Amino acid sequence: MCRGTRCRPIDPPVHLNAGNLALNEGHQHSNRTAATAPLTPSLSTTPQSSAKRRAFLTRSLATRTISFVDSEVERLTKEYTFLKKVQPSSSIAKLDRSELVLGERLGEGGFSQVYAVASICLDDNECSCDIRQLGVRSTLQKSANESCARYVLKHLRPDWSSSPQKQQRAAFHEAAADLVLEAQFLARMDHPNIIQLRGWAAGGTSCFGKGSHDAYFLLLDRLDETLSNRINTWRREQDAEIRSNGSDAIHRYEEKLDLASQLASALVYLHERRIVYRDLKTDNVGLINGNQVQLFDFGLARELPTSSFEIFDTKKQAQELFRMSGVGTRRYCAPEVVLGHAYNLQADVYSMAILVHEMMSHNKPFGVIGPESHRVLVADGGQRPAMPHSWPTSLQKLLRRGWAASLQDRPTMTIFRQELQKLTLKDEPKCEHKRSLKSGRLIFRRISKNRFPCSIGMLSKLIRKCEESDGCCSGVCLPNRLSATGS
Repeated sequence: MCRGTRCRPIDPPVHLNAGNLALNEGHQHSNRTAATAPLTPSLSTTPQSSAKRRAFLTRSLATRTISFVDSEVERLTKEYTFLKKVQPSSSIAKLDRSELVLGERLGEGGFSQVYAVASICLDDNECSCDIRQLGVRSTLQKSANESCARYVLKHLRPDWSSSPQKQQRAAFHEAAADLVLEAQFLARMDHPNIIQLRGWAAGGTSCFGKGSHDAYFLLLDRLDETLSNRINTWRREQDAEIRSNGSDAIHRYEEKLDLASQLASALVYLHERRIVYRDLKTDNVGLINGNQVQLFDFGLARELPTSSFEIFDTKKQAQELFRMSGVGTRRYCAPEVVLGHAYNLQADVYSMAILVHEMMSHNKPFGVIGPESHRVLVADGGQRPAMPHSWPTSLQKLLRRGWAASLQDRPTMTIFRQELQKLTLKDEPKCEHKRSLKSGRLIFRRISKNRFPCSIGMLSKLIRKCEESDGCCSGVCLPNRLSATGS
């Protein structure tokens, strides 16, 4: 289910009804055989003939890529209401690849690479832009070169574009179409928690004709870190706290709720436009300016057909199912996606619940379960991540609703966000017994360190000492707890 080995989505999704229950399999490449036909190798093996063959392969691949991408984008633009009704922002700069000076490589995905932008050197003498576009380009250059803003460049990986294997060439075509579709979505979105598209290739899809993997690109805001990196930081901080005072409270609970609410807000924005994200995971959530969430990587996002129900009737809308291919990252995928069943926007709600659990627990969901076991135990068997009893009850209830096996049992993303915003530790009833359990854990830790006391008197003295140091006011619960465990 990982992105690098994903199936090609069947677009647009087909609305299920009594007369249409057949699942379209495969990629429907009846008209694309020319795009993946193997080239006849040259009989000559001289360096000159090899160079000519590589040049011919590059030109051929470039021509096929343009044809494939143009047809895909044209088809989806006609079918997607969001892409038809909303025009791309006029504040996106049109740039040539030669105008960007790159720095270090920041990351790499299944089909793309991301580089830091060191500077922007505009060549307005050869630019045929209008006055407004000249102003946008100039503003972008100023912000990049004066270090008041940081940007990254995203383009396709070079190894896919130069591969002689027809399967990888076909995958390159699909990856190029995904990158262009991602640009079309981002160019029309306006939300503080969705990454902003700052610039793109001036020549559009025709840039693929240059035969270079990075001729078509996206210029995006640079993130400070991903949510995955932040969770690793939280884990180290909590480990240090546990060693020092044995606290079992959720580390930085309020901060995590705020970040989760921001992310849910971005998904509500998408769902209101009937866009299903389909690849929600901690590696696709970034942070800028401290704690501002940025959702990025929209290559797998798709728009669902217009609902047959009223806009306000979200309950009935949640019952509409659509046939799409199973894509995403396995550990975050909803059961219906893993099993190849029809699904809808509620698939993102499941992924959101799994992601929030990871934020709170600092543990990757289903980390030791393989693909086949995940299908049997999680998708079919209903296994879910464990939650400690010390977690707030309202949080546990929300997560269980979010990752329910049935789509109809899950809340909408709007309700999920509202419930997240209500969650605070202050809403939970205070229990003195929790403090007793904390002291009990410290006792067991000290007993295991110093070996078991040789007398009841020594054990009682140890209990009193822990009670005084930890501020516990219960003198009954600890001995009872110790005796109940057979100590």
